[in-house]
Amino acid sequence: LRFLQERTFYPVGSDTPIKVDVRVIAATNADLKQKVVEGAFREDLYYRLRVVDIIVPPLRAREGDLPLLVNHFIERFSKRLDKEISGISDQAMATIEDFHWPGNVRELENVIERACVMCSNNTITKADISEEVLNGQSTMAFGAVPEVVSPPEPRKIVADDLPPEQQSEELLIVNALKKSGGNKAKAARILGIDRSTLYRKIWSYKIDPDTT
Repeated sequence: LRFLQERTFYPVGSDTPIKVDVRVIAATNADLKQKVVEGAFREDLYYRLRVVDIIVPPLRAREGDLPLLVNHFIERFSKRLDKEISGISDQAMATIEDFHWPGNVRELENVIERACVMCSNNTITKADISEEVLNGQSTMAFGAVPEVVSPPEPRKIVADDLPPEQQSEELLIVNALKKSGGNKAKAARILGIDRSTLYRKIWSYKIDPDTT
């Protein structure tokens, strides 16, 4: 609080204050005013942070931003994945525009990244879009992991015996492992999940961990 108020701080082990000229930009999806009333957020911190409010509408209310964001994410992930993806088909874009995006920009980012992983040519098609979006369901539960009592024996991927939404996720993991040459850390970065989650999913779906 003193740092926010006086713009000074003391380095560890020093008794000489250092003055800085900074601007703090904070973002939240919570109603902080209500949190203050509930006692869940400090009132003094709230008023020190709240100087200029910028209210950003949810993505579903900013349809004009969708093409710009989609193209931005395609450019970013095509470079990261070393793939030449130049755009998205009209059908795939229409599917994205019809979705309600409860997870806002972060969810859109994840969907486009996975579409780039799945894309086999230079254009993202409707087939590359996750089943959840095609069915009008949120993809934000991607991190959920089915409980596994004991690790089963690894096997080569056989997706036909899984529900469609799990087939999609399993294939995403297999493609990421192939793209990363079997490097689990890199595959986890491609999927946007941490390594421990990736390992649990590999065991859960009985994917051969040496898939390349």
